[in-house]
Amino acid sequence: SDLGIVSGHVWALAADRYAYIPCMCIVVPVLAAAANASSQAMPRGLQPLLAGLAGVALAAGAWRADQVASLWANGSLHLFEAVLQHSPDEFNTLKDLGTLHLKRGNFSRAKESLSSALALRPDHGGILLNMATLLRSEE
Repeated sequence: SDLGIVSGHVWALAADRYAYIPCMCIVVPVLAAAANASSQAMPRGLQPLLAGLAGVALAAGAWRADQVASLWANGSLHLFEAVLQHSPDEFNTLKDLGTLHLKRGNFSRAKESLSSALALRPDHGGILLNMATLLRSEE
């Protein structure tokens, strides 16, 4: 289903979370090196135009990265659930979804997600802390 991100495919959603910033750390230096290498052969009037286009592309990438990061940071439930439909044992997604449910006071759903994450990594300190918080909140 289309969630209004880059693509409705679940791997595109996961890529949004993990790829934009690292991609920019690769793309920008490569573009800079290519521009530097070709600057001698390039007509002078073309250099500012290409520099402007590169700047626009970089700004667009940064804007998109900020958009997607805010979706994840604000805990968009349907993003987490879409990842879990495809990879039900994805530890970080289970952990983050459980934490989001805990913050929102949805204790039964928090317990379900956090318990699944805890089964995958029973020694993870963050999960143990969140489970303790959950148990305390349920009292």
